[in-house]
Amino acid sequence: MGESAVNKACALGLCALLWFGASCPIVLAGERPAHKVAVALTYFAPNAKSVGVAGSFDPWWQKLHPMKKDANGRWSVVVELPPGRYELHFLVDGQWRHDPGLPSVEDGLGGRNNVILVFP
Repeated sequence: MGESAVNKACALGLCALLWFGASCPIVLAGERPAHKVAVALTYFAPNAKSVGVAGSFDPWWQKLHPMKKDANGRWSVVVELPPGRYELHFLVDGQWRHDPGLPSVEDGLGGRNNVILVFP
């Protein structure tokens, strides 16, 4: 998500930015109909060829949300989610990764998942 989209959403009074650290994703929260919130997920990987994100917000983690890369090497995608707690991880050039700049938990399989909280 480019800065202009973030600025436009904020100008409309639809967002709150939550930073978890200098190198981590932003969570952009904006009110949507049916109690859904627009959440902008980002991942910094300037040398990656492709990045996507999957999470507990989709049944059985089956959907991969492709991300777009900006000129600075930050990948982003906006997903609409109901408020709640979600676990997620990123598929970077075919390898599952978590962002060490975000809170995380063990996934029960020897890896880690990031955790985000989405507020109304």
